Amino acid sequence: MRQTLTKRQTEVAVMIAEGRPRSEVAQALGISKSTVRLHIDNVGNLAGASKRADVLRYAIDQGLIRAERRDVPMNSRERLIIQMLLDGFSQAAAAYATGISLNGVVLVLQRLRARVGVRRTPELLRVLAGQFDSNVAG
Repeated sequence: MRQTLTKRQTEVAVMIAEGRPRSEVAQALGISKSTVRLHIDNVGNLAGASKRADVLRYAIDQGLIRAERRDVPMNSRERLIIQMLLDGFSQAAAAYATGISLNGVVLVLQRLRARVGVRRTPELLRVLAGQFDSNVAG
């Protein structure tokens, strides 16, 4: 059985799931970036998560944040990349699965972020999560 998160771990998990960089989380909470990193690691360990996308999925599943439901048109390669990232795979794994370079995946993500109007990949994943999982509240 998973332990529950502390109040501070929950705050960090929500901010990370919203796509905020560690420096912004640290400033908002009045802690150092290394303390934020420690909280992210602890949240990851408690949630069975190892990556930011896992923390995002955990935060959505636990009702800490809501995935947006935006219908963003994507081609099959874009959909596969986003699905893999939401499932916790690395960008390198997505590159291998789609047959493009890691730089190609980065470019796909840049184009999707511009199309959706977000600055960071975790924000993009939060916006698109509801489009990929009918069980996600949105």
